[in-house]
Amino acid sequence: MTSTVPVTSKLPDIGVSIFAVQTRLANEHKAINLSQGFPDFDCDPALVEAVARAMSELPEEQRIAILLKEFHGLTFQEIADQLDCPLSTVKTRLYQGLSVLRRRLERRQAEEASLRRAHWEGSST
Repeated sequence: MTSTVPVTSKLPDIGVSIFAVQTRLANEHKAINLSQGFPDFDCDPALVEAVARAMSELPEEQRIAILLKEFHGLTFQEIADQLDCPLSTVKTRLYQGLSVLRRRLERRQAEEASLRRAHWEGSST
């Protein structure tokens, strides 16, 4: 029989999010929590480092909005309430921040592919 782990909020002003509930259920049933938006298993350390570096370079408002949405599972409205700003501002911060992250990570991937190609071409001559 599976024991139930109590769900507590890391953001007491918000309460327990569906993210926390889904995570608990996935853990209880030894399943991957696809509602998380990220895997619950180890990733390539280089990828983790690249995302952490890209996140650290974002403006604070965008970084906080992304963390609250993607890692804490808050809704747009919950984020707006928590940050005391308009809903449209939250959506803009998320869109802009995620767009910057995507471009930076894609650029990093292209640069690494170019370096691998140059290394391969150099070693084959």
